[in-house]
Amino acid sequence: MAGLIYPFFISPLWGRVTVLQADIVERDNTLKEIELFIARRNELAQKFESFTIDDRDRLEKIFPKKVQVIERIVDLEALIVKSSLKLEGAIQPTGETGGSGAVSGSEGIKKIGFSFSVTGKYENLLAFLNELSKSLSLYDIKTLNFSSQESGILFTFDMDIETNQIAEAINEIPENLQDSRTNEQ
Repeated sequence: MAGLIYPFFISPLWGRVTVLQADIVERDNTLKEIELFIARRNELAQKFESFTIDDRDRLEKIFPKKVQVIERIVDLEALIVKSSLKLEGAIQPTGETGGSGAVSGSEGIKKIGFSFSVTGKYENLLAFLNELSKSLSLYDIKTLNFSSQESGILFTFDMDIETNQIAEAINEIPENLQDSRTNEQ
């Protein structure tokens, strides 16, 4: 009789117990990762709170939470005019990198692209790039192509540049995942 109980009753239950034990281990590991994430988030929040208001404003200008595309276009046009270059057409936002709206970036940073053409002397381009480097907004020049016009003095410069934006952060963690110390505060 005991020989029949093991294969039909105990063996299936034992298999289920081992599956449940593996599931418990996996959930414990996930819980530990969440706890580490919460601790890191709290640490970064405390560090951010220690910044002065001026430092926070500078950080927001360098890495805004939301890129105001129109503001960036106006800023770029002002730099172009200041550098005595002529804008050919309009500055085209290329979406979130790559022209197709695809997000690019890592570690919580998105890149927003712009494409435009300007005409002018090489010295004017250098002045524009110098002004661009002094801007509080960070820009990466992805491509810079040029062609000579008939006069040989003026050039047409085609540019693709990117600016940075902080990716959406997790602002709220469900209460059942919050650290108990956070709930006490």
